[in-house]
Amino acid sequence: MPVTIGALREGTPLETRVSVVPEVAGKLAQSGARILIEHGAGTRAQFPDTAYKDVSWADSSDAVLAQSDVVLTVQPLSVEQIHRVKAGAVVIG
Repeated sequence: MPVTIGALREGTPLETRVSVVPEVAGKLAQSGARILIEHGAGTRAQFPDTAYKDVSWADSSDAVLAQSDVVLTVQPLSVEQIHRVKAGAVVIG
């Protein structure tokens, strides 16, 4: 079973970065990982959803947190998000 790497849409209003750009997401997918990205995660970084290839999409941060073995984020997770992280998952950010 492949590892699931998840990326969240950043919640901080002025944050314009994204934790995984399309090129890196594609390379991770080619290595056999499942990439799960919250819809709109790259929009503020000028990467529309259509720029990401070979990824799965989630409609909410809760879905990403519940399914991901590795969570990528730019800003620290909130306490509420930390409580929703899948048991045993790693957060990198």
